[in-house]
Order: sequence, then C-alpha cells, then structure tokens
Amino acid sequence: MNDLKVNGSGSYSGGDFGKVIINGDATINGDLSSEIFKVRGDSKVKGNAFIKKMSVMGDAVFAGDLAVGELSVLGDIAVSGSADLGNSTIKGDITLDKYAKADDLILYGSLKAGHAFSATSIEIKGDFTVKGDVETEKFHSIGKFKIGGLLNGERIEINPRFSKSYAKEIAGSTIIIQKKKELGMVFPFTKRGRVVADLIEGDHVYLEYTTAKIVRGKKVEIGPGCEIGLVEEI
Repeated sequence: MNDLKVNGSGSYSGGDFGKVIINGDATINGDLSSEIFKVRGDSKVKGNAFIKKMSVMGDAVFAGDLAVGELSVLGDIAVSGSADLGNSTIKGDITLDKYAKADDLILYGSLKAGHAFSATSIEIKGDFTVKGDVETEKFHSIGKFKIGGLLNGERIEINPRFSKSYAKEIAGSTIIIQKKKELGMVFPFTKRGRVVADLIEGDHVYLEYTTAKIVRGKKVEIGPGCEIGLVEEI
C-alpha cells in the first residue's frame, strides 16, 4: 500500500493509501481511503473519505461523505456530506452540513451541524450548535450549546457557567441542570449561566438556573434561579 506525502502544493488522484501526510496544499480528486491522514497545511478531498486515524492542525475540506475511526482536530474541518466521526477530540472548529454521528465526542472548540447529530457520549466544553435533534446515551456540558430540536439522552447533566444554552426540548431518564461552584475569582458583573427550553421531561429531574415553559417528570425538584411556567408530575 502506497503512502502520499505532500510538502508543496499539487493535485492528486484518489485511491487507497497507508499514510497521507500533507504539509502544504493538496487537492485529492476522487475517493480516498487511508490508515492515517495528517494535515498540517490545507487539504481538499473531492470525494468520499474513509480514514482510520486523522489529525488536523490546518484546514481540511471534504466534498463528500467522511468516515473516520479516530479524529483529533486543532484546526478547521468542513464536511459537505454525511459524517461518522468515530472517537473525536475537537479543539478547533468543525462544520457538518448533513447528518453526523460519533462514538465518543469531546468538544473544546466549536461544532456546527446543519442536520441531526447522534453519539454514544457527548462532552461539551466549547460551543455545540446543532440545527436538528441530538440523540445520545450520555450528555455532559459545561460549555455552550444551541439545539434546534430535541436533546434526548439516558443521562443529561448540564453545568451552566457564564453562557446561555438552549434546546427546544430536553428528554431523558435523568436530567440534572446544576450550577457548579466556580474555582478562583468570579467578577461581580459576570453573567450567570442559564439553560432555556420549551419542554423538559424525564424520570428524575433536578433544575437550577433554568427557564422552561413546561417541566414534566416522575420526580421533579426545582432549585434556585428557575423560571418555570408549569410543573407536571407523571
């Protein structure tokens, strides 16, 4: 299996590779399959890409579908097709035009998805924006999120800090929205974090600093800083 190493700029045919290492500016015309894909410059794949392990410190653009087993991002990625991100750690920016999924996602940077998103677990420490629904087993956020549809998970834990997060609906078995004590100095004019939703529904629900029209659950506890229109126990 051949390797592809680019230190300058150029256009290359797609194919099956062991390693693809791009330190310059490369365009790959066609589908790409590789064991390792490293970008330290600019790359564009004009086809579908199937990659076992990928790291990006520059810019990577995928015109087709992307499937990757393990992903590390310090730069920027844009995917026009559907995306399977595998086990991902995102410290840069990633933009996903169509449906996307992952196994375990850890987000320090920014993720923007134009459709629905699903994952086994989602850890948000940055900025998470999804136009559609989000489906996961475990969701934990200390960052900021905006979800245009339903956030659904077995366990949802949100620790709002300084930003406002929003989901149209939040549903799960256990839902905890709780303000954690800040370590170090907190400035007096800093805005307090808050979660906003139209509907929150779960078996066990505990809320702090939450604005919701309806909260429904088998066991519901309303803590400090909440603005709730209606609470229903089921």
